[in-house]
Amino acid sequence: MKRGQANLLAGRALVKHMYPLTYAEYADAIHLEDAIYFGTLPHIVTHPDSRIEQLEAYVGTYLREEIKEEALTRNVQSFSRFLEVAALMNGQVTNLSNIGRDAGVPRQTVTTYFDILVDTLLGNWLPAWTPRAKIKEVSHPKFYFFDCGVVRATQKLLRDKVSNEERGFLFETFIFNELNAYISYHNCGGELFYWRTPDGIEIDFIWKRGNAVVAIEVKSTTSWKDTYNSGFKSLLSSKINLQACYGVYWGQDTLKKSFGLVLPWQAFLKKLYAGEVFN
Repeated sequence: MKRGQANLLAGRALVKHMYPLTYAEYADAIHLEDAIYFGTLPHIVTHPDSRIEQLEAYVGTYLREEIKEEALTRNVQSFSRFLEVAALMNGQVTNLSNIGRDAGVPRQTVTTYFDILVDTLLGNWLPAWTPRAKIKEVSHPKFYFFDCGVVRATQKLLRDKVSNEERGFLFETFIFNELNAYISYHNCGGELFYWRTPDGIEIDFIWKRGNAVVAIEVKSTTSWKDTYNSGFKSLLSSKINLQACYGVYWGQDTLKKSFGLVLPWQAFLKKLYAGEVFN
């Protein structure tokens, strides 16, 4: 439509986004491991026996049809190298110069390539939150792919065993995409950020709308350690007006902490889709 200079009805049409299946749709029909290892695209969920082949074909089709045939970039080979590097950096603080060096392309080209990923709905930026606090924060953004299965296919890791480090980033990606989908589908407004100091103290997700701020820390562990509370304590000591703080983990117990609640991931998502997290 854009190439044909079609009238896109600026100002006269609503923009709606569709996401892979969310927890509100599949609930307990699939296991968490399947959701974060292979994603929740509808055909992947309904046809699990061929999901690896489907995901590998998805990435190949994306490169061939969306990139080459739509002439979004002249050098598909360079873009393919960049895409794999970007996928390996999924959920991590993004340094464009380092990614460009690893992919063998200039920094400005990396910026253009990330724009293509966003324009073709393959992922979203998570900006760094820099409130007016006394603590100096990291300012580089993070980039998350829109589906865990797609990012693992792009990384060429679908057939490999998942490491503990990879599991952590995948679980963050899973929760990030659930948060994005909820905000979009329920039109609750607000923006998502992450917060991190140079010495590594971090909160995975900050939701902000007006004066309302909600902090969410995600851990892919079955027990919640006291060390996981450091981000909340640091943020609270900065006199930030937090509406609520949530820890989200793989455990089974709901824990009451001085900063707020630590919830099993299912309980957190049920609370999210009940409209009790962002309000």
